[in-house]
Amino acid sequence: MKKQPTRAEVPDELKWDLTDLYADADAFRAALALARQNVAALADLMPTITTSPAHLLKTVQAYYALNAQLGRLEVYTENAVSQDGTDALAQQLAAECEVVVTDFETRSADFEPAIIALSEDDYATFFKEEPQLNKYARVLSKIRQRRGHVLDSTQEELLSALAPTVDAFEDIQATLDDVDLSFGEIETPDGKQDLTWGLVSKLLLSDNRDLRRQARAQSDAAYVAHQNTFAKLLNAHVHTQNAVAKLRNYPSARAMNLAEGEIPEDVYDTLIEQTHKHLDLLHRYNALRKRVLGLEKMYSYDAFVPLPGGKVMTPSYSEAKAIALKALAPLGPDYLAHIQDEFDHRWIDVVETKGKTSGGYHVAVPGVHSYILLNWDDTYDSLSTLVHESGHAMHATYANEAQSTWNANYTIFTAEIASTTNESLLNAYMLKQTASDQPAQIQLLAESIEDMVGAFFSQVRFAEFEHFMYTTEAAGNALTPAVLTAKWQELSRTYNGDAFTEVPWANAGWAAVPHFFYDYYVYQYATSKAAAIAFEKRILSGDQA
Repeated sequence: MKKQPTRAEVPDELKWDLTDLYADADAFRAALALARQNVAALADLMPTITTSPAHLLKTVQAYYALNAQLGRLEVYTENAVSQDGTDALAQQLAAECEVVVTDFETRSADFEPAIIALSEDDYATFFKEEPQLNKYARVLSKIRQRRGHVLDSTQEELLSALAPTVDAFEDIQATLDDVDLSFGEIETPDGKQDLTWGLVSKLLLSDNRDLRRQARAQSDAAYVAHQNTFAKLLNAHVHTQNAVAKLRNYPSARAMNLAEGEIPEDVYDTLIEQTHKHLDLLHRYNALRKRVLGLEKMYSYDAFVPLPGGKVMTPSYSEAKAIALKALAPLGPDYLAHIQDEFDHRWIDVVETKGKTSGGYHVAVPGVHSYILLNWDDTYDSLSTLVHESGHAMHATYANEAQSTWNANYTIFTAEIASTTNESLLNAYMLKQTASDQPAQIQLLAESIEDMVGAFFSQVRFAEFEHFMYTTEAAGNALTPAVLTAKWQELSRTYNGDAFTEVPWANAGWAAVPHFFYDYYVYQYATSKAAAIAFEKRILSGDQA
């Protein structure tokens, strides 16, 4: 039987290199001990933050330097846990790091209230008398914009102390989903295999409908078996976010989370409203897919199978890197040099292994480099994920080259534009390269539409579902599996139209979306997709600006 490889069985060149952060656990703990000392030193500065311009500068410098120091420590432990959720040492280091981060948040609770408490006249005078404060003008002005939402120092200290609890639900969900949840085994043409998310994705492309059905049924059954736990986690997370928003004097959790990126709530509502006006496009595509596939009834496990006459592309990781460099060539030689650096110096963790976090993500460390997690499966989707996450990595690389560490963190609202623009460039390149290959053209055009479905329509549906959860809980109603499933199915019918028939088994699709723990995150995939299409057209038109 084919088993998932263990991490030890994967060649080093296909694993990211965490030693670029710290040589080993001892080096990490030494850096953590230094951070703990710096937290204590910062705490000594807190009582007199705004006594003088010079002291404010000293405190601000220490605060943001420590932010960067702790960020590096957190990335190390998060990546160590993500690469193997069963690694006891990684979990221990993450717990030790969390203690120091919580201590920092608790002992620096006076920082934002003190910045906000300065009068406009005193604030202007401080900047005039200490010009170096201008380096921090942007981040300090953002703090002052939160006037009315930052509490007094005692209340901020209490909230900081509770931060591990507030943030715990996401970690618990990830452990349940990536480590404890099992889809069982499945019989494939290659023999019996452990059914993983990566294999599910691959089997849903199979022309063997029974195999597709079995893969979907088994993965759905795993979530249904744990739906009560997932629902409890979602209910607790949403309740906590609603409670924090109320404590911080926001009208809602959505208002609180969108304010972080300075996004008006109208953007969210307009996105959903305008998408509903154009759902006929998605309905038409689904009807076309059903007709071309020749299906009397079309189910969710038929949604990704290539259309007849198409070609299933199975690029290896090595081939994918070469394609990525060619597809992203319009972005220029400097950009490609950075991509090559990413490939050559082990920024990427490639292979799906037991206990590894599913999907893909990117995280950047100023002064070091970006890290990318993949779960490679030799599909066009994996190739697309590679260029997507590389877009994030290049965005971070250029931001960190151009900006100070405290100004380099771009908002999530803009983050997905760089990544989805890369996906659009990839598809445009592949269409051009296969112009005389009709089967390839069929697949790529379908991929382009499926990308629009996944990155736009599906994400808007998720965003509508997420807002339903928050408003339902805020109204005092529990998010039970029955409530969640009923709304999930209602939105699925609304968005997908009549072409799809519901599967004849229980399912809890809402439980398989970890992004619901990211606090009003998913809508930004859709807004970014709209922007990326515009950017792609301008880039390929030769518009140098």
